[in-house]
This record gives sequence, C-alpha cells and structure tokens, in this order.
Amino acid sequence: MWRRFVHYFKIKTADDAKNRLNSQSVSPRLSVKRQWVLFACPIIFAAFFGGQTNTQVTAVPFPTDTTNNYLLGVGSYFSAFAADDLVINPSSITQFEGRYAGKNISVSTDIYNWGDTYHWFDLKRFAPALVTNRVNDNLFHLLNTEAIIRPGSDPQAPTYIQAVINNLTIPTDQSVDNDSLIWKRLIEVPTNQESTDMKDRTYQKVGQVDYFKDNANSMATAYQQQTGETISLDPTDDDASNYFTAAASQINEISKYYQSFTANQEVVANFTPAKAEPEVTDATTPEIGATLSGGDTADPILTINLPADYQTSYSKKPPLIFANLSGKPQNITININGLATEMNLNAEEEGQGHEIYPAFKYAPYIIFNWNGITDTMSFGWGGKFTFNVTDQNGSEVKADEATKAALSEAGLSENLATGVTNNQVLSSRILHNFPTATTSDGNFLLIQNSDADGNFSGSVLAPNASFKIGNAQTYFFGNVISGKNVTIENNMKPVRVISGNFNVSELPTDTVEEIDPNLRLTKVTVSQGEKNTSSVSFDGKKAGAEYNADYLTGPLNLSLSLHPNQIDYQIFYRFLAGATPGWHQLELPKHDYQEETNELTDFKVADLAGYQAGIQPTTTTNGLSAREAASFDPLTLKDGNGQVLEAKTLGVQLARNNQLELVVVPKHELNGSNAVITATNLDDFLQRTGEKYPPFLLTLSEAGNLQVTLPNYFPWVQETTGSFSAQLPVTIRNDWNLPVTLDLERNEDETLLNALKSDESGTYSIFDQDIQVQLGSDSNSLTKTNQVFPVLPTAPPQPFSGNVSVNLTIPATIAQKLMRQKYRVPLRWTLSYETQQKTADSS
Repeated sequence: MWRRFVHYFKIKTADDAKNRLNSQSVSPRLSVKRQWVLFACPIIFAAFFGGQTNTQVTAVPFPTDTTNNYLLGVGSYFSAFAADDLVINPSSITQFEGRYAGKNISVSTDIYNWGDTYHWFDLKRFAPALVTNRVNDNLFHLLNTEAIIRPGSDPQAPTYIQAVINNLTIPTDQSVDNDSLIWKRLIEVPTNQESTDMKDRTYQKVGQVDYFKDNANSMATAYQQQTGETISLDPTDDDASNYFTAAASQINEISKYYQSFTANQEVVANFTPAKAEPEVTDATTPEIGATLSGGDTADPILTINLPADYQTSYSKKPPLIFANLSGKPQNITININGLATEMNLNAEEEGQGHEIYPAFKYAPYIIFNWNGITDTMSFGWGGKFTFNVTDQNGSEVKADEATKAALSEAGLSENLATGVTNNQVLSSRILHNFPTATTSDGNFLLIQNSDADGNFSGSVLAPNASFKIGNAQTYFFGNVISGKNVTIENNMKPVRVISGNFNVSELPTDTVEEIDPNLRLTKVTVSQGEKNTSSVSFDGKKAGAEYNADYLTGPLNLSLSLHPNQIDYQIFYRFLAGATPGWHQLELPKHDYQEETNELTDFKVADLAGYQAGIQPTTTTNGLSAREAASFDPLTLKDGNGQVLEAKTLGVQLARNNQLELVVVPKHELNGSNAVITATNLDDFLQRTGEKYPPFLLTLSEAGNLQVTLPNYFPWVQETTGSFSAQLPVTIRNDWNLPVTLDLERNEDETLLNALKSDESGTYSIFDQDIQVQLGSDSNSLTKTNQVFPVLPTAPPQPFSGNVSVNLTIPATIAQKLMRQKYRVPLRWTLSYETQQKTADSS
C-alpha cells in the first residue's frame, strides 16, 4: 500500500511582490532559485488575474471619492475653521450663527450682550454648530446658559443644537484634569443641571464627524507630503489634536495647488473664446473668456464674458476662473457680462422667522490668488469691492431687482429683497487664496471697514496666516479657513453665513481638475496585443493606477494624452523594480506642443529599459484537493476509464510585477534660467518643483506561466535484448525564458521503484538497474547512488517541444525471464527555475 504524506510549499504571492515594490527602498539585483516538486497529476491552471482593474489614487489635495465636494478640504462646510485656536469675543456679538471648528475653541471674555436680540445657534441647518478638541471654561459656561440652549423653552433643542467637543467626553483611561472647571461640572457634580444639558448636546468625537472622516486620508497624505512622517488619525481617540494638525497640512496643500494655476499665466478659465467665422466681424460682441488688468496694482479689474447659454451645462461645468493678484489690492472690480440671472432664494423659515438669502444660481466661480500679500492685508479702510453685471441681453443687473423678480415668481413679498446687493448674491462663488501670507504669534490678517456699498466679498483661505473677523461697521460675506488661528469679534448673522458660504456643493471636483494648467498627463491608456485588446484608460491627473495583464494576450502597449499648454515638453520614465531605477527619456513621436491636445500612441512597454525585472511566483496551481507527499506514486493517476495517464501537465504560475513612473516636464526650466532638464538632473528638478509636475505611477502585473508537459511513466516492454528505449514527448511553456532545470528523481526506498505490469498483475523492482535519460544533447544516468539528476540543465527556446529518450538496461539473465512482459516504470520529476530582477543594462 502506498504511503501518503503532506508536502508543504513556501509560496510568494503577487501581493508580496507588490508590497516589496511599494516599499521605499529598492532591492539590489536578486537571483532567486525556486524548486517545485511536480506532483504526478494533471495541473489545472486557474485564472489568477480576473481582468484589468482601474484602481487610482487621487493626486489633488482633497478627496474626490465622496458624495460631498471638498474643494476646501475638511473646512469646506464651516463658517470658520481654525487648525489651531478659534477665539470668540462675545462682548461685541449679539447674533452668532453658522458652523465652527478649531483645535481649541474659547471665548476671550465672560462679558456677554444680553437681551431680546441675543441669538446664538438658532438655525438647524448648521448642526453640529461646534466641532473641537477642547473648549475653555468660559465657553462651557456660555453654552450652558438659558440664552444659548434654552432647554426649558425649546424641547426640540437637543436634536439640533449639537456640539462635538472631545474634552466633554470622559477619557477611556478615566484620567481627569482636576484643575479643570469643566471636569468638575461634568464629573464631580453630576447632578448639576447645566452640565447635564451640555452633555446631552454633545455627540460623537471629532474623528467621527463626516467632514473629518471623509477627509482623513487626504489630510494624512498632505501631512506626510509636508513632513515626510506619518500621522495617526484614530476616530476613537479622546485627544483629536492630530486631526487639526493634519488639517493644517491639507489647507496648505490646497492653497499651493490653487496657487499653481496662475504660476505661469495671469488668468485661467475653463471656457475658451469662440472661433468666429472669417467673414463675421462684430466689434460690439465681446470675446468670450476672462481677462485681468492691473493684477500687479492696487486696483485690479477682472472682466468675464460668459458664453451664450452656458447655464445649460452649469451643473457639470460651471464657469471657473483663477486670477493672479500679484500686487496689493485696495479696490477690486469684477465685470461679469452675459450672466443668467435666475435666483436661488435660500429661504429659511426657522429661527427668527421667514428670511431669504438669495444667490445667483448660475454665477461663475472665481478664485483669486493673492500672491502679493505677505503679512498685512492691503484691502481695508475705504476699500471697495465692486461688481458690474450685465445679463444675456446686455442689460445692467441689480441684485435687488433680480431678487424681486424671483420673489414674485415664488409668490413671496418683494419687500424681502430690500437691501440685497450684488456683493451678497455673488459672494458664494468667490474664494480668496492667500498662499504667501504669513503671520507671527499675536498678529493676523484683518479686513477693516470697507466701503458700505462695496463690502469685501468671498471666502478666505489662509494656510499660514491667522485671520480676524473684526468688530467693524461693515462686514464681508464669506467663510474663513485658516491653518493657524481665527478670531471673531463681529456678528455672524444668517445673511452672512448663508449668503456668503462658499458654495462647494455645486462646483464638481472634476471641473477643477480639468482646468488645471500644469503640465501633466491627462490620460494614460494601457492595452495588449497587436489589436490593442483589453484596453483600459486612466485619468493621468490621478497619482496612479493598476493594470493586470496576461502574457498570452500579447505584449503591453502604452498610449499617452496631455495638454501641453504651449510648453515644449519631454517625458521621462523609470521602472521601480530594477536595482538602479534611473530615469530614461521617452522617445516621442512627432507632435506639436502648440496644439491643445497631444496624443502619443503605441509605445511598447517591453522595449522600455528595465521592464524585464520583477518576475515573481504567485501561486502553485496543481489542481489537487490536498497536498501530496514527495512519495506520491505516479502510477495511481488514471483517467475516467481507469487507465494510467501517459502524461501530466505540471508547472507554476508567475507574475511580472513592476511599477512604471511617468512624468511630463518642460525641456527647459521656466524660472528664467532656461536650464536644460535631463535624466541626470531630473530628480533635483522634481525636488524643487515636484508639486507642479507630479509623476504618474502605473503598477503593472502581468500573469505568465512556467508549464511543462512530461511523461508520467516509462513504458518498458522487454524484448530479446537486455535494454529497452523509448522516446517520450516533452513540451515546455516558459513565458519569460527563465533559467530552468528539470530533474528526474529516484528514491532510496526500493518499494518506490517497482515497475508495475500493464495488467497490474505484478511488479518488478528496478532498484539496482541503471536508467539513462537524454533530452537533446544532454544526458545522464539515474543509478542507485545517483538519485536525482538534471535532464534539462539549461532553458530551451520558447516554446519548446521535443522528446526525452529513456533507456533501461537489464541484465541478460533477468531479461530472459521478463521476455515480452509489459511494465510501467513511474517517473517523478522536480522542476527548478530562477527569477532575476535585472538592471536596465541586463534586461
């Protein structure tokens, strides 16, 4: 009876190979010899790769895979967001609405304005009203007052007057700051009604709030890009400081990203001038597009001429303009021509009664990059923010008249339109980015009283500057997002936090990415074979993608698309699996960088230096339901009719895993030096300008096989002589021509070398006999003392098909006894192969 044992394999999977490739270090040249015992059974090659995948990682500094739009990152839906301290001065505030976040939120005084007009957090739409890691004692006391929460007079208050305050949550380790008045109120005096009311209005923790959950990966990535270190963002942590630290990095990255749009041009818009027919000349028709004059002065003027019927595609592609303010503006003028004047009334029926907060439904989005501001805000006393607007008939547009028309259509009183200005109804589409402004401790950017008819309009993004909303007679419409501190000393009225709220929800992230003027790939297409089958296209503006291929489908092809923006460019590449993953310049076909789009097609991946590296085993596919021992008897393998199989197909599945990095850069530096960019100095160039020229990382996994069809036994028919020979077919599929050896194995156990009669009526031991085996010009003998020997010592051409010659010599005296008897001599094989991670020179 045959004995069966379990034989264990050490398998390196495709994921293991990918993990090695994704590590920071690149392995040196590696030659790994794998040895596989090939079971005497047919192998069923299971499909390891299930087709092409489209896995991408975003390159923009905000998440793009959520239901909400986060063009301002985690602070997108807050009236004010401070990565450090948010300080409120209640002495000058009677009305405070909106949603606020800060690592620490406090009030600067315990002096409050009491009275009938005192209103805080009346509007349900802003729940949670506060999101913070910690509040100070004064704010805790303020929030517990009847004037704020009013639990007795409003039983519904707990459902919407909500706050997320981590230091009102008992720490998991039960540690308590005994010096904190807040903890004394919450823990030492649990029957205190005020503290109970406040605790009932806090829920979750900072990391569990949707805005922070949705942005966690983006914030962590931004932090790592800035510091080179990782940061832990655990939503269950009692201390949420890390979330705000990472938020500061994200705010900084978003600001730099928007700043890059105007690095090489004063204005960028996503609607281009219409090309008129040559015979049509109408000097009265303004050219479609956006222009900026005086951007380096104190009085810049932005003129926007909108296309006809642009509102029909507004939901997918609203007009978006970036403008560079390199001076120190004191007055800003925006001319908008061709505006569709439909209104969103934003009616609010809660809190203080029926109110409207109108905004133009189809207003263009404008992002100003204030590159001339370093430490002090130039727009202040007497400054004026002016809008001159015409409709699609060329008539002047006034916000109050447009609002009255909308109110009349809605059946509401036109009196609600009193006091509505263009600044109010257009402010929700304007963002002021201050990428170069930096303030030291105790200092801040401040917008002083401006002209009453021209309030500063639009939200503020200040990554490295603190910002103060001062106690001025006039106020601006807009949110404030700071990577440092925010101080509020002015009323935050509903008209301010609703009308001025930057409307990220109607600006798709794709719209921003499509207008990106930086020189980078727009599309990367991978296919296989001569007919370009299995073609998959990836967004080149993403950070990367994955493509899974199969060797049999054909060679890999690569096609690239990009918008040159009239920059004479070049493309470099490198494979990261090689020992020396140096940059190589891609040889480009003829192209014209003056064209809007360049299509570069039919690059053969196999022709690129370094691709041959990265071959790794993925899994054995022996088709058995159990792992058999090395002593497994090949003669037990039979077909459906009970006949012993003459041949068996054995092998291993492999994957060639590699990562191809592509980057598009100018041929010469654009900083005025005109220095030539080469493969040698590319790393240095990217270190200095990498945010403008982000590489695209394509992870390639190509499935292949090392598959051998071998004789399962040697058919021995004893004739008149003492020896017998047979020619037995052998075929090899070796997709990547790996170094391969094929060994025939003999075991010291005599019972395992019994030749079985064809009719299975008996056996004969050949333990003491010599077996000569020859494949091509290579031959060897299997003897009692030489149990394993190579039959195939070198890699044959691919594909290989030939015969193995097997010769068995039997002493004459024994041969006479076995005359005309038929036997099957079991053959057991061992397959060994090598994988090499080759350098570009050796590939």
